[in-house]
Amino acid sequence: MRLLKQSADGSFHLTSFDSNACPPYAILSHTWGKDDSEVTFEDIEDGAGREKAGYEKLRFCAEQARKDGLDHFWVDTCCIKKSDLAELSEAITSMFRWYRRSANCYVLLTDVTHDTTLSPGDGTPVWREQFHSSAHHTRGWTLQEILAPHTVHFFSKEGKVLGERRDLAGAIEEATTIPVRALTGEPLTKFSVAERMRWSEGRNTTKAEDRAYCLLGLFGISLVPNYGEGIRSALRRLSSELDQKFREEVRDAGKTLIQVVQKDPRDRSHALSVEERNAQWEKNRRRRGLLDLLRPENLNARQQNVRDAQHDTCKWFLEHPAVVKWNQQEEVGDHRGFLWLRGNPGTGKSTIMKFAHQHYLGARPNGEVVISFFFNARGAMNEKTTHGMWMSLLYQLLEAAPDQRDLVFELSDTDDFKEASDSGRVGLTIPKLLKVFRQSVLSLGQRPLRCFIDALDECDAIQVQEMLEEMKSLSQIAIDADVDVRICFASRHYPNVIFEYGQRLILEREPGHREDLDSYVESHLRRFNSVSAKVVQRISTQILDKANGSFLWTVLVVATLQKELSAGNIRTVEKKLAEIPLELSELFRRILLRDIQNLEDTCFAFQCVQYARRPLHLVEYYYAVSTGSGPPDELDEAIVHDPDEATQHAMELYVTHTSRGLLEVTSTILSVVQFIHETIRHWFQGGALCDFFPELGSDLAAYSHDRIARCCSSYMHHARKYHRTISVPDLLQMFPFLTYATAYSLQHAEKASQCLPQAEFLEHFDVEFWVLSWRLKDHSASADYYSRKADLLYVLASENCPNLIRTLCSEGVRIGVEGELYRFPLFAAIVRSNDEAVNALLQFETGANLPLTAQERQALDQNGADRHYPTPLLWAVKQNHEKAALAMLKAVDIDRILTTCDGDGLNALDHAVAGGLAEATKELLALGLTPGTAAPVTNDSPWSYASESSHNSSTSDVVSDAIDAISQEGSQTSEELTFYTPPVSPLQDNEPRPDEDPEFNDPFGSEPLFHRTGKPMDSQGPLEFSNAGLPEEIPPDRPIGAGPRDKVRKNDRQKKRWGKSGSRTSTSDGIVEVGDVGDSIPEIVLDDLLASHPLDIDSESMPVSEPER
Repeated sequence: MRLLKQSADGSFHLTSFDSNACPPYAILSHTWGKDDSEVTFEDIEDGAGREKAGYEKLRFCAEQARKDGLDHFWVDTCCIKKSDLAELSEAITSMFRWYRRSANCYVLLTDVTHDTTLSPGDGTPVWREQFHSSAHHTRGWTLQEILAPHTVHFFSKEGKVLGERRDLAGAIEEATTIPVRALTGEPLTKFSVAERMRWSEGRNTTKAEDRAYCLLGLFGISLVPNYGEGIRSALRRLSSELDQKFREEVRDAGKTLIQVVQKDPRDRSHALSVEERNAQWEKNRRRRGLLDLLRPENLNARQQNVRDAQHDTCKWFLEHPAVVKWNQQEEVGDHRGFLWLRGNPGTGKSTIMKFAHQHYLGARPNGEVVISFFFNARGAMNEKTTHGMWMSLLYQLLEAAPDQRDLVFELSDTDDFKEASDSGRVGLTIPKLLKVFRQSVLSLGQRPLRCFIDALDECDAIQVQEMLEEMKSLSQIAIDADVDVRICFASRHYPNVIFEYGQRLILEREPGHREDLDSYVESHLRRFNSVSAKVVQRISTQILDKANGSFLWTVLVVATLQKELSAGNIRTVEKKLAEIPLELSELFRRILLRDIQNLEDTCFAFQCVQYARRPLHLVEYYYAVSTGSGPPDELDEAIVHDPDEATQHAMELYVTHTSRGLLEVTSTILSVVQFIHETIRHWFQGGALCDFFPELGSDLAAYSHDRIARCCSSYMHHARKYHRTISVPDLLQMFPFLTYATAYSLQHAEKASQCLPQAEFLEHFDVEFWVLSWRLKDHSASADYYSRKADLLYVLASENCPNLIRTLCSEGVRIGVEGELYRFPLFAAIVRSNDEAVNALLQFETGANLPLTAQERQALDQNGADRHYPTPLLWAVKQNHEKAALAMLKAVDIDRILTTCDGDGLNALDHAVAGGLAEATKELLALGLTPGTAAPVTNDSPWSYASESSHNSSTSDVVSDAIDAISQEGSQTSEELTFYTPPVSPLQDNEPRPDEDPEFNDPFGSEPLFHRTGKPMDSQGPLEFSNAGLPEEIPPDRPIGAGPRDKVRKNDRQKKRWGKSGSRTSTSDGIVEVGDVGDSIPEIVLDDLLASHPLDIDSESMPVSEPER
């Protein structure tokens, strides 16, 4: 077997090995390009092929292998001498075994881009759609290439990780029909010959015979290739070999096995009908979409970053009496299926949990389902909450039990996939998740379930207690249903939670754990040839005696002693060891003081990791710390990203150097930087750095946010110098910290402003470039939110920065400047529910601190403006922002805005009632406000809707009291109370006339129903109506009815807004069906007739004139 290795000069050379004595290697799975584009065996031998497109594949493999700690890798295009038929034949028969023995398989999808934007169709990332249709799923040889290896990672054409085979199993199954069980480790022998054959359906190969040869590894049979024999001959020989190995199974399957392979991939006659296939595809798409909603982006991220158990360690755990008893079914009545591992911080609980999880995942007797969740207080929100835990566990359970995946539809309240996706992101509540989780567990039948949950102490104690109660309930339900469920927890001793069931282990007390520590220390000390075995034993004993079972303490001490050990100065080693403190906090302090040079850089590195608004990616950390700690005059070139200089390895070394080894880079796809252990984060939060830097004062958080904000601003300042000379995409490539700096610079400044003044920050803040950077980001919903000339105050209002708003306004900035999508800062704050920003802006609207000009006041009040732009008060109550509305009622000029109505003739009181805003309703009634002119107390009104809907009782009482109070002011009762719309407003120059708008024409004829004045008309002209004979309750000076344009639109909007479905039903042609009357009458004509002639429409005689009829 030949393997590739990259030389120091970047070239590649081949080395031959015995197939059974190869070093660890990576292997590539890909689809071939054109014959002349791939690097061949002869190219490598001649040192040629650099100009070929396939050469980039070699570079990719070399770089990725190096990241995985591998020196060698295998690529089929150039590791096989295809001109040697004997070697080619051997390679074909050995291919499955070579992939099986690889340390890692890289699947390079050259037709999939790393595009994480969401598709408008179903809300899934764009790369997922490309993944589903990738040509890799249609090639014959790639079938065994993704099934044979133990570890498979998929990469985009840019070389970005898309995910591991286990994580993408659902998507692969959907694209290839290979079941998840086969993709997650279940032996191929568990699947029938016929089933394995069907996986190859629809796949093709360049050479016809390869359609038979590429299946050899799936069945563990050998067949000498004979190119030129033809597909039929190859299939006959394959059939014969299958018959000999699987005689009974093949005989039962009959000819269908060979028919599956013989089918032309282009022949779809054997498939389902178009309708059935579309229905099945749509169902699969919805199922996958809902499963994707469950799947966390950082699935297993914490577990992947936990140290692997050293060779021959942790095995004692599986043999411990408590674990043995936990596994025994007859003991379930005692422990209820629970096992609890406790230990001090840093003792290695997570390492043991990872070891146990991997052990049971590999064994899985009787189809056992094994799932896990590792809490991570340093991670994203879904990594440190029980909500994220339930989502992850349910996702893993449904992926491991394909027969139960239809249960995922229980999470959606709609059959529409898009609606399910949109609502699902916010609608996956814990009760709903628990319901489906229980159903799935109870449906497992005879399949056992084993669940590992680590680091409970890194989650909120109240959430943990509630989760444990649910687990106890689940355990009892499973016992009653005879379902085997085993759950293992791990946590510190504190905080203590109440849980009376389960077997228990105290890690630091276990002899097996001390033996593991001893093995770790001795294996690391033996690396130094200058240290004898006797000295190794003596030093190891001293370390273990002081470690008190703490694995973290042991790791840090061994690393601290490396310098002296490499020099062979044993006395210095033992002296230094004696001085090392026992407490972890003192050990951290000592590590920092070991080298006081660049200590301030280390301080800033910790601040970035601790107080960043989200975990920093490796490349972001690299440039953030470089910017925040480097001399300003040297930053221009230093912060421009150079991939050849800032390699993955170089940046990882930078993390270790700047943090003194207390930070680490995760091994997940995103490669984020975090503390090596939670105890370090707690030590830092406790104000440890204040001992080194007294100037930080008592508020370390505010000082840290201030420094990060200034770092972000400085980075954007230097990046601006390049934005006119390079393309937009290249700007984000050259400045990888720019995305974070744009998204969070103002948030950091806002946090800092609680203790530190930010006037200087705002003075130098480049809002124009900030907006440009914002528009470059992937904010599809906000890309057009700011124009390039956006005002800083508007931005602060939109981003909810109340302290910064006060700082800016105190400097004389005007708040009534109009512009942007929502016109004014106050409107933007209301729309985005930024109540703190609303209050800050209102402080300056009152005139107490900053008198507004008449023009600004008029703009804010919106009096006489377009009816589609109401006052801030109206906007607040229409958006149900009660806090903002109450604040404005105390701050604004009440007389000028209370009586303003919107385009529907409804005022603030009407909208407060409809929205169920009880406090706002009370306040408005106390101010003497009455319903708007277009708010009748009828079936369609916001008042009746509020009183009949599911609003709280206090709101309904307020509505009832309001109606009674208003009705008592006149002679009407609440049933008789009626309000009418205001006069038709004059037509604007650019507004179409009603008689020119086809929407309002008579649906039964071509004659218009209304004159341009808004009056009803017939063929003779406008109809004149007087107020004579009207009931005296109706003011005689009030016009009757509304113009047709406002009338129809108002009713349509009210029905949509109040959600009222009475006896009047709107139809698509603008007609309203009334009660049980068989005929449909134009709504406007009916209303005007009833308003003009208050007659009993049920009477048999209704004398009306012809025009009125």
